[in-house]
Amino acid sequence: MKTSLAISSLTLAGGDRALDQGGAIYAPSPAHLVQLVDCVLVDNAAFYGGAVFANWLEIESSWFEGNRAASGGAIIGGDMHIV
Repeated sequence: MKTSLAISSLTLAGGDRALDQGGAIYAPSPAHLVQLVDCVLVDNAAFYGGAVFANWLEIESSWFEGNRAASGGAIIGGDMHIV
């Protein structure tokens, strides 16, 4: 069963999972669609995917700035659609 999380017009800032994945959003399952519309993800940190670690991701009109990671400064994802 596929599920989805739709986030719009939200700022996600300062998330810190320095030794883990997805500083602001962690959704590793291919059954979970994450949709970001008009969002700001700033100054998040993680070991993988500073702002987002997701397997299935759609991004529209969103801004990423200052996110940090050892791998995937802003995003690590599988199936992505970015507009």
